[in-house]
Amino acid sequence: MNLCVVCGSGRAADASGTCLPCAERREASFRSVRTYLYENARATVDEIARATGVSEGDVFALLNEGRLTGHGRGVPQPACHCGQPGLDSLDGRCPDCHNRLARRIARLPADVREEFERWGKT
Repeated sequence: MNLCVVCGSGRAADASGTCLPCAERREASFRSVRTYLYENARATVDEIARATGVSEGDVFALLNEGRLTGHGRGVPQPACHCGQPGLDSLDGRCPDCHNRLARRIARLPADVREEFERWGKT
């Protein structure tokens, strides 16, 4: 028996580990947030949560899942693998991880570093 990762019920869970009622609520939240963002593209996460009734945590979860992309003034892109929100670089890393990787690459031998730079991996 699989337990739902959201509510803990013993109902059959889908591949994401969520029962049907929770998956339906999550989908309704997604539609509500998406509709609100169509009409209020510059909304912050706080404004989205207040207007839709979807918790800030659920809004962030939708962003991290890649189902929504934020272009508003307070809506971050999905989080970096380290968990930091608000990715600023084009490589999908937060500024700290981007800088850390750039420093590590700078210490590599020149031929390896050139290969990284050629492929735009910094």
